Amino acid sequence: MKTLALLALTTLLTTGCTMNCVQGSGPVEERTLEIASFSGIEVGGSIQVTLEKGSEQKITVTAQPVLLDLLNTEVKSDVWRIRTSKCWSSDSEFTVHIVTPSLINSIEVNGSADVGTADVFGSGNTRLSTSGSGTITVAGINERKLDLSISGSGAITVRGTCSELSATLSGSGDLIGEELTANEAVLKVSGSGSATITAISKLDAKVSGSGTVRYGGMPNVSSKVSGSGSVSPLQ
Repeated sequence: MKTLALLALTTLLTTGCTMNCVQGSGPVEERTLEIASFSGIEVGGSIQVTLEKGSEQKITVTAQPVLLDLLNTEVKSDVWRIRTSKCWSSDSEFTVHIVTPSLINSIEVNGSADVGTADVFGSGNTRLSTSGSGTITVAGINERKLDLSISGSGAITVRGTCSELSATLSGSGDLIGEELTANEAVLKVSGSGSATITAISKLDAKVSGSGTVRYGGMPNVSSKVSGSGSVSPLQ
């Protein structure tokens, strides 16, 4: 009896949450936003974001009108939190295209959002992180320090170079960095995730669980594996 009551309560709560979400309808609309400049973004939900370098800031958002009204446009502590004020559902795209003259030094993805960037870095110290099933794709990075964090089943794909790389993976996520070359790299993988990079002089790799680290180059390797995981050179 208690089990049935608990099941009914759970169903009621779930239904209530779904009913409170905003349902997108009608054709998508494109809007241009005027917001303060920023050097970092945090993306939540399932919004798709692209960034590129430009001489002037321009932000174009595409979604159904009722969903566009939910988007946060406030910048705090130099970070634009790209998220909505309410949960939503739609069978149409919700995209944000950013052209920025500023150097971006942090990207954080929560949920199932996807972020793609090109030529927006160069501050010297950049942090990229995903939590959930979201993805970050970066082309052409050239940094002194690069800090990567993947929690959940998401993925970060990076092409470019850095002097110092630090990457932490927990869960089943992937660091896809065959075309990322680091002078020195420190990788920590826990769970079933995988990390692939190219290192020149030094690689410190720790794996716990069934995760894997694969590397290109000929670095001095220090590795510690606990479980069925592995640290091995690319073939």
